[in-house]
Amino acid sequence: MTAIKYFRFCRTAQCSARRTVCSRERLQDWSTVILWARSGALKSWPRKRKSKMRTGLSFEAAQEQDIPAIAQLLRSYSLPAEDFGPHLKHFIVARSNDEVLGCIGLEAQQTMGLLRSLAVKREFQKRGIARELCFRLEQKADSLGVRKLFLLTTTAERFFANRGFQVWNRKDAPEWIRNNDQFTSLCPSSAVLMRKILP
Repeated sequence: MTAIKYFRFCRTAQCSARRTVCSRERLQDWSTVILWARSGALKSWPRKRKSKMRTGLSFEAAQEQDIPAIAQLLRSYSLPAEDFGPHLKHFIVARSNDEVLGCIGLEAQQTMGLLRSLAVKREFQKRGIARELCFRLEQKADSLGVRKLFLLTTTAERFFANRGFQVWNRKDAPEWIRNNDQFTSLCPSSAVLMRKILP
């Protein structure tokens, strides 16, 4: 009975999820709705997710004054923090009230790019910040003409796989990637190389 009440509420509110399902299944009368309620199908209807993004959060190009905060954030995850300065112009930070909550960087060479230095403060994880940083970095890479985006990771293979990256044999890495400090010395040899073709 609870499920039927939920359907009636959605019908009154003209919920887009209800319209999508109903148009597909051609629900015509309440007897059909009751069958749907008893089967548990109503529980699987898509519902709007509440955003966990912090109010006042902005994503913007990193500035010189962000270097100490970025370095501290990277060191907290044992990520290379000594070599990102020359690439600061291709770094993006997530900021709230002048506090750097996350960062990501890019090194670019013609049509190839290396995604690096993705980190989000632990207390602000699982709020979509890392996902948004990746999205914006891919936009930046695209604007620079990058078509093949590589990265090295020891802990986030699943995260990047969910965003279209595929594991790539280190032996098949382009020369520019193989000669990069991240590849040769800064990241451990156990780090997984991943690649994504940008559209």
